[in-house]
Amino acid sequence: MFTYLILAIAQLSIAQDGLRDLLPFQGTTATFFSNTSSLDLASPLQLFRRQLQCEDPGYVPCADGLHCCLPTDDCYPELDMCCIKGGVTCGYHECYEEGATCCPDTGACLSTNNETCCNTASRSGCCRSGTSCCSEANACCLEGETCCAESCCSSGTECKNGQCVSPVPVLELPYTPLVLDETVKNMCLWIRDQNQANPNEIELTYSIVRNDGGKCKGCCKNVAVPQGREYEGEKTTCDEAPFAKTYEALNSGAHLACVDWYENSFQGWWFGQWSRYTRATVPGFKDGSKFIVRITGLECSTVKESDLQGCGSSGTPNPTPRLLIKRDDRSTPTSGSETRVIPSSVANSTNNLVIVPFGDLEAGTYSMQAKLSGSVANASLWDNMGDEVDGSTRATADDITSGNSFEFTVLDSAIGAALLIETQQKEVNVTWNFRPASSTTSSVTTGQTSTNSQLPPSTAPNRPSSAVALVLMPGSALLVPLAGLLLLLV
Repeated sequence: MFTYLILAIAQLSIAQDGLRDLLPFQGTTATFFSNTSSLDLASPLQLFRRQLQCEDPGYVPCADGLHCCLPTDDCYPELDMCCIKGGVTCGYHECYEEGATCCPDTGACLSTNNETCCNTASRSGCCRSGTSCCSEANACCLEGETCCAESCCSSGTECKNGQCVSPVPVLELPYTPLVLDETVKNMCLWIRDQNQANPNEIELTYSIVRNDGGKCKGCCKNVAVPQGREYEGEKTTCDEAPFAKTYEALNSGAHLACVDWYENSFQGWWFGQWSRYTRATVPGFKDGSKFIVRITGLECSTVKESDLQGCGSSGTPNPTPRLLIKRDDRSTPTSGSETRVIPSSVANSTNNLVIVPFGDLEAGTYSMQAKLSGSVANASLWDNMGDEVDGSTRATADDITSGNSFEFTVLDSAIGAALLIETQQKEVNVTWNFRPASSTTSSVTTGQTSTNSQLPPSTAPNRPSSAVALVLMPGSALLVPLAGLLLLLV
């Protein structure tokens, strides 16, 4: 703060008799020069300073000769104040530390605390580090929040018409040949019938239970991938568009198709992972919430009905099996091996994914044994909507690494059922036995082949799924993960 100088001054006379007596010292700092308003202080003919001294000990005079500050301060007589050397005044009657940021109109914020100015209609201040100014809300929004009219929207919400609302989640289906292929095309055909303006996108209503009403039951029995396709002879399962776990599935006009069973099972993983993540991270997302299905990597307007097999298609007579799988008389797979690996970047997981598909299962109890030598992070039995198969006992990682057998029960039916194994391994060979528990069919030794129904292992193709775990056959295509999608390189 300022303290005023006590000045001994004398009035100068032009008369020949020389100097008159000095004027008395002027009172205290509050009254200094209060009685000299008639003097012309700028005129040396009327005043001269004979003695300058500061009223408070330790203070030194300022350059204006009227004020005093500490030796460590700078004088700002125009603001009637002292400020620490190097400090910032911003033109106001305040003193801020060196490097402070001056704010418009009034005040300053401390750069050492990474503060930023925040001037609002009703008040001014600073927002601390990690926050941002929301002038409309007269507040500082935390990191991850969004300024919205009179409030800050929390992470996971968005500002619409001045209100914080939960965004409509988007389920993206990136077209990926031989992985997300026929299931995506089936969705395309249904969306196109519903939304001619944009056949690649539609809004649906999430349901926590299946609403298919059994439309798929028995649809694709004995239907195989036809000749001429990459995996001719491979079993198909029923895919319904819209998804069975939507309220739109209650309406008529669903589009059913018999798609490769491996793809249908991967769709279950894709939808299941997305729905679990969305319920956990999007506030308020629940049964009855809206979400958007968006198809990328494929123009749905180019998809034809002939690209897919419909419900009840006969397929090709006696198709040639292309997988190491043995089936019983009901076309239920009983044994086989699986070497295909979907990398974590494609599976949206921290682990790579191995799918052992079983197709559409009827009600009943089934016995299973599967073995993967090496590390197993998790194992589960899901259908094509990402739900655990009804009544299933949870398969454990130890069951898979040890080859233990376990049973599970299907209460009604399971569409696109599969054993899903999560692992860090990039190359695998899963051998398995699977049969109805009440069946009298003899168990087939794990990993053995049948000369009547299987090709030699050297001619069995592997589904291309990644560049890191892939055995390519001559003329095969290569799927390369890129930013969470797959590109087909021929």
